[in-house]
Amino acid sequence: MLVLEKPFIDIDKQIDKLIGRGLIINDRNKAKKQLLKTTYYDLINGYKDIFLVNKKGEEDAYREGTTIDQIIELYDLDRHLRYSTLELLLDIECKFYSSLSYSISEIYGEKEDDYLKIENFKKGAIQRHNGDYERNNLLKKINKKIKYPNVQPLKYYKEKYNNIPPWIFVKDLTFGELVMLYKLSSNDVKKNVIKNILSIDDINDSIKELQQLDKTTYKRVFINPLLKKYNVNTVKLYHRLFKIAINAAVDDEILTRNRFNKISIKDPTSNEIESVEENFLTAGELNKLLKTTQEHANITTYTIILLLAYTGLRRGEAYGLKWSDIDLKNKTVSVNRTRDNKGTRTPKTANSYRTILIDDIVVNQLKAYKKWSKETLFTFGKKLINDSFVFISYQTGEPVTTNLILYALRKMIQKANIKSITPHGLRHTHATLLISKGVNVKVIADRLGNTPGMILDIYGHSFKQLEEESVNLFSKSLEESGADIGANS
Repeated sequence: MLVLEKPFIDIDKQIDKLIGRGLIINDRNKAKKQLLKTTYYDLINGYKDIFLVNKKGEEDAYREGTTIDQIIELYDLDRHLRYSTLELLLDIECKFYSSLSYSISEIYGEKEDDYLKIENFKKGAIQRHNGDYERNNLLKKINKKIKYPNVQPLKYYKEKYNNIPPWIFVKDLTFGELVMLYKLSSNDVKKNVIKNILSIDDINDSIKELQQLDKTTYKRVFINPLLKKYNVNTVKLYHRLFKIAINAAVDDEILTRNRFNKISIKDPTSNEIESVEENFLTAGELNKLLKTTQEHANITTYTIILLLAYTGLRRGEAYGLKWSDIDLKNKTVSVNRTRDNKGTRTPKTANSYRTILIDDIVVNQLKAYKKWSKETLFTFGKKLINDSFVFISYQTGEPVTTNLILYALRKMIQKANIKSITPHGLRHTHATLLISKGVNVKVIADRLGNTPGMILDIYGHSFKQLEEESVNLFSKSLEESGADIGANS
């Protein structure tokens, strides 16, 4: 039978192939560099499976919204874990050898005839290759190494003292043999091993920190910073790996329990009522972001970010816009639906249905974007109609995936060198800037599709600050008029 080899495909064709299978590639040059650095096989074939929706045997098809950045993040995470794990394992292996030999010596003494007594060990399972217990097979190997040593320092101890103590004989054990020795040891030896490991300062500090670590601190110190840097699904992967490690420590009685099983990790951009105090930009920072995005991002990314900042729309509301919702003549945008990776549906609440005014900056950008959209759709043999979604991909002519803004905003924030915010932070920015100018709560609520009560709940700190400023302004206005009023004593 003739077996055909796969033909060589250059990097550009590899990228086109991935795009054709539904993988989103926002930065083609970055993707080329990554594929040249790691190869298609190592990066794509090695990490694609969890992102695929097709059945085995079918041509690859990626889940909606999957980007090559997510695959790269998973590759980098795995590489980091492998390097970190190797270093950690070498350290643990050294400490394990030392602690097990010390525990055996402490309980049974240093004489071969004492510490190798068969009653010191559990039988273990029956092994298929010879039908004998694990204990008997292991002791045969150990006794042979002690009786006829052929490596140093075992030979030296045998010749000089006619005895090989535990801390010497373990040097000729493989790590697998050492693990088996620990497995078959008595509970007293195992407890001593754990106790001895915990008494070693550098491990002890880490174990104590884990024993004392609570859920709140874990989320604040570990999870929340990761959510600012990575996609929520990547953070969930980190968390799952962390839980696996903790469960293993519990099984080995290094830790008493796993406190981290019931931790919920949510997309920080999906919650309406969230901490606003850090998740917004000043007017100066927003201007810098918009200028940077206009200069360095594609037209779709710039138009979305501009629209979110100037209208306070939710991310899903922007994705759900159709050209029938935009009235460029009367300068309005209407919210009639929302769209995310689960599809298109009705807006979040009854208040979310709304029509808001937009200014000339947004109107002019939407006009330019509409012209670009017509030209882009034409290249794909399509026509722009009123029922077309507003925001489309330059790569496919299809509606943009709902993760676009998440990655694009993060990239533009880094390039602009301003503080990090989430896409929902653009909505908070819009609201806080309106509040700072003294706009009525009802007007802001109508614009954002909320109730006045929700606006006060979410942005109460901004109104408090505005109230303090108004008090100072009142006093200042009286002073400027020449008033000389003080406390009446």
